Amino acid sequence: MRNRTDKEKIREWMFDGCLVFVPLIIFTIWILKCWVLTYQLHDDRYMMEFLAGKYLHRSDAHLIYIKYPLALIMQLFYNIWPGHDWYGTFLIAMQIMVIGILCWYMVR
Repeated sequence: MRNRTDKEKIREWMFDGCLVFVPLIIFTIWILKCWVLTYQLHDDRYMMEFLAGKYLHRSDAHLIYIKYPLALIMQLFYNIWPGHDWYGTFLIAMQIMVIGILCWYMVR
C-alpha cells in the first residue's frame, strides 16, 4: 500500500468538504429564501425578546436552556446589531453545523 503525501490528503479533505458543505449551504439558502421561519414554541420567542432587550429595556443573557457564555455572545451581537434576530440565527447555525458534522463523518 502506498503512503499518501500531504498534498493528496489535503486534496481529499477539500473534496470531502466541498461534497458535504456546498450542498448543505445551497439547501440552507433555498430554505431561507422559500419559507418564512417562525418560532414554534412561545419560550423561544420569549428568550429572543429577553436577549434583544424588549422586556427589560436592556439586553439580558440569563436564559433558561442556553448556557450563559453562549447567551453572552448572542447578547453582544444584539448590542452591536439590534435589528437582527440573532437567537434564530444561532438556532439555525447550530442545526446546520450538526448536519454538516454528521454528513462529514458519513462521507469519511
